Amino acid sequence: MRFLITALIVCIFVPVLAAEELPLVFLDDGDNTGYLHTHASRELHQYFDRMFDNPVTSEGADGAVFQVVLGTPDTHEKVAEAVLSGVVSLPQGPLADQGYSLKSAENTVYITGLTDQGVLYGVYALLEAYGAYFQFSGERLPAKAPFHVRELEVVS
Repeated sequence: MRFLITALIVCIFVPVLAAEELPLVFLDDGDNTGYLHTHASRELHQYFDRMFDNPVTSEGADGAVFQVVLGTPDTHEKVAEAVLSGVVSLPQGPLADQGYSLKSAENTVYITGLTDQGVLYGVYALLEAYGAYFQFSGERLPAKAPFHVRELEVVS
């Protein structure tokens, strides 16, 4: 009986303690206005909760080791600064309004576009870069793992 109780305590508390030790991920969506921007932010948060073991927040960066910044230069100051400094390149051409850019720099991942539609497409592209697979019959997600910043430099 003691063994059963000990095993039960270990099964309940060890995963909780392990999750607390992983670095916090801050999903920074800037001035989250508009339906598509809100949808992109929610989708990113929900999939991060399902794909990664790290705690995820969109409420504040205090204590966050990793940041995922999403938005357009018009809706997010950090995106505008990254574009002006040359860290992030925005899509160009006739379909640029539907395009997106994924860029990693140190502990930050940028998901940017000229429009909220492009940012939403960028969210799904980022999730696919981390192993998610979206198809008509449903989705396949990788096993949960700790988040880390992958080398990304995509303009589509």
